[in-house]
Amino acid sequence: MNGVYVNLSYRMPNGKNLKLLDDNSIYLCNQVECEFNDGSITRCFGLVAGLDFILVSEYGENCSNPEIVIYKRR
Repeated sequence: MNGVYVNLSYRMPNGKNLKLLDDNSIYLCNQVECEFNDGSITRCFGLVAGLDFILVSEYGENCSNPEIVIYKRR
């Protein structure tokens, strides 16, 4: 998938927002929707992999409030 579709802006501990990916690169991606408790809260887990990293993130509908679960470089 083209990076422009998966390059979310994550809030860092210092309060600034940061995009980790390149909008012009191609990545392997997948998304899993999860319903918690009674099914009223929907969150998604996104997986993005490049040649030298893997990124797992969690976010709400329409990619709102993204959070990094793990970012691991080779």
